[in-house]
Amino acid sequence: MTEREVLELEWMHNGMKMFCKVGGHLPKYYGTENEPVISISEDEKCFVIRTRSRGGDGGPPVFAGKSDKIAVVYA
Repeated sequence: MTEREVLELEWMHNGMKMFCKVGGHLPKYYGTENEPVISISEDEKCFVIRTRSRGGDGGPPVFAGKSDKIAVVYA
């Protein structure tokens, strides 16, 4: 499977429902404040969510496991 571009993603993390979309923001839980989500991609193992400080200019991206997915909207 090649990497797929995602527009919106809803998933569970530590018992909490999470949601983000490209151009929107990650939930406050991730501490990225008002940084927009730059991209969301899907590979064989997980979804990869990037903001400036998480996977962009520094720090690791946010990973969401495929088994945690509730809903996804592809580009």
